[in-house]
Amino acid sequence: MNTPFTFFRRNSQMLMVATVILSMIAFTLSDMISSQGSQFVLLGLVTGGIVFAFAGVTTGRWLPYGIAGAVLGAACGWILPEVISPSGDYVRISKLGTFDNQRYTELQNKRNIANGFIVQAFEAAHGAGTARFAPTFQFYSDNVEDDLTFGELMRAEADSMGIVVTDVMVSDYINERTNEKLTATQFAEIRNSLNPRGASITEAELFDCLRGEIKALIAYQHLNPRFSSTPQGPEVHYELFKRTKVTERLNTVRLDVDDFVGEIEEPSEAEVASLFADYRLKFPGMDEPGSPGFRQQQRAKLAYLELGYKAVEKATTPPTDQEVEAYYNEKKDELYRKPPEPKADVENSAPDNGAVTPTTPDSATPAPETKPADESKPAAGAKPAEENKPVEEAKPPADEAKPAESQADAKPVEESKPAEPAANAQPADATEPAEEKKPAEEKPAGDCSPFESDEEKAAAATVAPAASSEPVVSAPQAEPAASTETTAPAAETPTVPAAETPAAETPAAETPAAAKPATPAEESTKPVFEIPKIEYRPLDEDMKSEIKDQLFDDKVRNAIAERMKAIKSDLKGLEKTRTKARKAIVDKDRDIESDVLYEELRGHSKSMLDGMKNLAEKHGCSFVETPMVTFLELYEGETYPIGAATDPSPNAFMPASENVAQQVFGSFPKVVSDDTNLFVQHQSVKNEYDLDGVAVYFAWWIVEFSDTHVPTLDAPGIHDQVVLAWKRIKARELVKKRADELAALVRAGLAKPEAERKDMMSLLEGQTILGKPDSAVVAVRPTQNFSWMEQAATPQMNFMQRPQLRRSAVNFADETGGSIRYAGDRFMKGVFEELESGAVGVVPSDDLSTYYVVEVAERSADDDILRQQFLTESKQFGLQNSSVASILNSTVAAPAALAWEREIWSKYGIDRDTLPEE
Repeated sequence: MNTPFTFFRRNSQMLMVATVILSMIAFTLSDMISSQGSQFVLLGLVTGGIVFAFAGVTTGRWLPYGIAGAVLGAACGWILPEVISPSGDYVRISKLGTFDNQRYTELQNKRNIANGFIVQAFEAAHGAGTARFAPTFQFYSDNVEDDLTFGELMRAEADSMGIVVTDVMVSDYINERTNEKLTATQFAEIRNSLNPRGASITEAELFDCLRGEIKALIAYQHLNPRFSSTPQGPEVHYELFKRTKVTERLNTVRLDVDDFVGEIEEPSEAEVASLFADYRLKFPGMDEPGSPGFRQQQRAKLAYLELGYKAVEKATTPPTDQEVEAYYNEKKDELYRKPPEPKADVENSAPDNGAVTPTTPDSATPAPETKPADESKPAAGAKPAEENKPVEEAKPPADEAKPAESQADAKPVEESKPAEPAANAQPADATEPAEEKKPAEEKPAGDCSPFESDEEKAAAATVAPAASSEPVVSAPQAEPAASTETTAPAAETPTVPAAETPAAETPAAETPAAAKPATPAEESTKPVFEIPKIEYRPLDEDMKSEIKDQLFDDKVRNAIAERMKAIKSDLKGLEKTRTKARKAIVDKDRDIESDVLYEELRGHSKSMLDGMKNLAEKHGCSFVETPMVTFLELYEGETYPIGAATDPSPNAFMPASENVAQQVFGSFPKVVSDDTNLFVQHQSVKNEYDLDGVAVYFAWWIVEFSDTHVPTLDAPGIHDQVVLAWKRIKARELVKKRADELAALVRAGLAKPEAERKDMMSLLEGQTILGKPDSAVVAVRPTQNFSWMEQAATPQMNFMQRPQLRRSAVNFADETGGSIRYAGDRFMKGVFEELESGAVGVVPSDDLSTYYVVEVAERSADDDILRQQFLTESKQFGLQNSSVASILNSTVAAPAALAWEREIWSKYGIDRDTLPEE
C-alpha cells in the first residue's frame, strides 16, 4: 500500500544529496542568517531550491531545477520585502538627507556599540554593579528618532567648526571614563563581546563608533548655551531671590474670553479651512500657552450616577427626643462625664490627726532602723549610708558605728529570731501612750521598698505594725535615744527602736500584722478614702441639639452607604448581562478579531446606559453622561466634578488616593479596541468629610476611549472646534478692550484727592462684564498675600538637599475661596514686574483664556532689607547652593537651551514642532 513516505523511500539518495548541498549553503551563509535584513533572502533561497528540486525529480534534472529555484527564491526574498514594506519609509527630510528606517538602524547600531563598550569598560574598571552609573551617549531620552537625528546634526556642526577627533582623543576619553584602570586584556575581551551582526567588531570599527559620538558630544558642549548661561552673576541670583521674598495682595476683576465669544460673527469657510490647515498637526498650546491645535488628544467618555449628601438628607427622618435621650444614657460615661474637680493642696494644709504627707521634706526623714533588709545585706565592703544619703543624715551619732559591725556576709532574716526573748521582757513599752509614740510613727511610706522580699516585708511588719496595716500613712518616727537598745546586729535585721521591739517580734510568726486590731491612735491617723462623685454634663437644649445633629449625620451617612451598596449591586447585574453578550459573540466565532468584537459590543452600550438611567430613577440619584473629554478637562473637576473624586477612605487623615481622572487615563489601553476596562463599575466620593454637607458620591464606569489622531475637517465635532478656536482668538481683542476700560475707571477714581477717593469695589459698582445692561455685573475679589515662588511642602531628606521651590498659588481671600487659574509666569511677571505698588493694570492668564483687571493693593518690598538678607544667605550657603539655584536652570538656562535647539533643527530644515502625519 502506498503511503505518504513512499516518495521519500524511492528518492532517498537524491534527497540526501539535496539536503547536503542546502546544508553547505546554510553554513556558508551564516552571516546572512544572522543578519535580519537578509533573512528573507535566505528563506527564499531554501524554499525555492527545495520546491524546484522536487519538481525536477520526475524529469531527472532535479539539480538544475533546484539551483534555478534557489536563485529565483533569493531574488524574491530580496525584492518582495521592499515592495510590501519598503525600508525607505519616510520619516523626515533634512538638508543632511532623508532619515529613513535604514539610516536609523545604522545609526542605532553605532550608538549601541559605543554605549555598550563604555558601560562594560566602566564596570570592569569600577567593579561589578556599577554599570548603571556609566556615562552614555544620549541627547533625547523620550524619542529615539529625535535622539539619533540630533546626533547627526551635532556631527555636522562639528565638521563645520573643524572639530577632528583622533585615535589619541578616543583613547584619552576611554581612560578618563575608566580612571585609567582598563587593561589591554579587558579592552580586548569587551571588544570581542560586542557582536551586533554575529561577529566581533574590529578595533578600528570600535574607534570609529566612539569617534562619531565624541565628536557630536564636543559640538554639543561648545554650542549649547545651557553650559554657559548657568554661571550667572549675583544680580541674577538676587532677582530670583526677590521672587521668593516679595509678597503682595491684589484686588481683581475676572473677564473670561468665552463670555465674549457670542459677540464674534461666524467665520467664513475659507477662514476655518485656513486655521485648520495651520494647526491640524499640533496639539493645543503646543506653540505657546493659548495657541490653537486640532490634533486630538487621548479622550474618554464616562457615565455615572451622582448621589449628593443633601439629597439623602432631605429624605432622612430626624432623630426623636427618645433616641437622643437613649444615646445620651448609653454614651454618658464615655462622652459626657465632667472632668474631676482638683482637690485641695495636702502639702499646704496638714490634717489635725497628725498624719504627715510623705513628700514633705521636714517630716519625711526616715528612721535609720527601718532600712529594708536588702539594703543592709551587702555589708562587706559596702556602706549603707552611701546608698541612701537622706537616711544617713537623719541617723544619730550612735548609728554611725553600725556599718563596722556588719563586715561579714548578711544572714537571712530568719536568723533574727533569737532576739524574741528580749522582746518578751519588755511588755510595758507596748502600752505606751500614743502621744509618746508620735515621733516614732513619722516614718514615710517611701521607706517600704517595692523590691523587698516576703521575709523582709514580714520583718518590717513586726517592727511597725501600725505602718504595715495602713501603708498609705507613715508611722511616727521613734526617739533617737531608743535606737541604741536593740539586741539584733545591724547586718542581720533592720535596726529597730527598743520601745517597739516587744510589741512587734513576738506575734510576727503567729499573726500577720495586717490582722491585728488598730488602736484608737492608729485609727486617728488613717486617711479617709472618699469615692469621687461622678457628675455628667446636663442634657439641656444645647446638648440635645448637639446629639441630634450627630445622630442625624450618622443616619444620613448610613442611608448613603446602603443606597450606594444597592446601586453597586444593580450595576454588577448590568455588567453580567454585557459579559454574557460578549461570551456569546466569542463562542460564535472563536477567531474573531478584537476590532470586530469591539464594534459588535458597541451595540450593547446603549442598553447599558439605558439600564443606568433606570437605576437613577430607582435609587433617587442623577444620571450623567460626559462627552469625549481630555485628561485636563476631567481633572479640573469644574464642569464634571467626578474628575476630582477619589476612592472612599475609612480615615479622614489618610492620604487621598488617585482621583477619577487619574484612574481613567491611567487605565488607557494600548489598543483602543481593548474593551476590558469598559463598563466596569467603580465607586468614588468628593468632599467625603466636609462638614457643610457638600459631599457627593459617584458610581461610574468608562464608556469609550479615543486615542490621539490627526482628524479631518469633516470629522464629527472638528468643524465646531475650529470655529470656536477662531472666535476665541478674535474675542481676546474685545476682552482686552473691555479690561482696559475698567482699569481706566479705577485709575481715575484712585487719582482723585483723598477726600473723594473710593476703593476699587465702589468705583466698579454697577459695571457689567460686556458693558451692556443685560450683562452680568463684575465682581471685585481680593486675594491673599502671595509671592512669585514658594518653598515646596515636600520636606528635605537631608541637610545637603537644596530647598525645592515652586510657583505660588494665588488664593482668593473672600468666603467663596478658590484661586486664580493658570496663574503662571506670564501672570506673575505682569503683577510683580510690570505693575508698581498701588498701580492698576490688565494681566492675562497663561493660557489667554481669562484677563484680570488687577490693583496691587499692597506689596512688601524693602530693598535694603532684602539685599542684606540675600548677602547673609549667600555667605552662608553660597550662590550655587542657595534656595534659588533650583529655579535658575528653569528660568535662565532651560529657555536659552530650548531656543538654541529649535534654531539647530530649523537650520537643517527640520520642523520638530510640527508632528508628522499618523
